[in-house]
Amino acid sequence: MKNFIVVSFGVVFLAFIGCVAYQPGFVKTAMVSFPPKQSDCEFAIITTVPQKKFEEIGVVENQSMVISIADFKKMCQPYVCANGGDAVVALVNGHGIYIKGTIIKFK
Repeated sequence: MKNFIVVSFGVVFLAFIGCVAYQPGFVKTAMVSFPPKQSDCEFAIITTVPQKKFEEIGVVENQSMVISIADFKKMCQPYVCANGGDAVVALVNGHGIYIKGTIIKFK
């Protein structure tokens, strides 16, 4: 009976952890801060380094299974807008999952 209770608690605990909303990680890399934009700001998702001059603001790291560009953009938006970004240079792994995005500000 004691083992049943311990196992039951473990199952409930793991189910709870699986239901907790995932928050991507953000690391600021810029030495300066830029004025924030509105929370619903527009920005571009690009997959190659642009030819225009830019400054790197920070990096958003994703540990979930974000496959669509729309979901990736939605995930990045709070960080891009709060830090005054203009675009995100997205990194996609070999399975088509967006794993990282570098937030940039054009000069």
